Amino acid sequence: MSSTKFGDTGDSPLIPPIAGSSLFHQAMRRLVRNRLAVFGMVVVGIIAVAAIVGPAIIFRATGYTYDYIPPDSDLVRSFPPSWTHPMGTDNEGRDMLARVLLGGRISLMVGIISTIVSLLIGITYGAAAGYAGGKLDERTKFDLWRGHGGRRLATRKDCRAGVLRECRQGKSE
Repeated sequence: MSSTKFGDTGDSPLIPPIAGSSLFHQAMRRLVRNRLAVFGMVVVGIIAVAAIVGPAIIFRATGYTYDYIPPDSDLVRSFPPSWTHPMGTDNEGRDMLARVLLGGRISLMVGIISTIVSLLIGITYGAAAGYAGGKLDERTKFDLWRGHGGRRLATRKDCRAGVLRECRQGKSE
């Protein structure tokens, strides 16, 4: 029998090898077990795909774009939903489904761009704060949610309840 060191999982039949998993695999396993989260991802995915490819499919199927106004003056009015226009038309005769899908495309772009911008700002600030060894972090620390330097601003409700000592003394800001 071979001697093994502590923690060595060699070929010993007494010590089975430890099967490891990464944090990503653990997180994915937890996510897949959460049925509501999976359902939400599927719904958001369907909406995103519909917003991205929907206007092109509508144009190919019906020949209408989101800004198409019919040349016939009898058609320039609101129509109820039909097979040609599943959500109907607006007062100008434009297809509402194509317009809603285009609005979804714009909303997706705003969300993606704002996420990228906040990610870049956060990475830059975090890298600079980490490089400076906490000095930059101490100099720029403030309460982001309230927009002031960490002190609590008294509200009228706080003063009425007499919660803050400054309110009792009449020094509310």
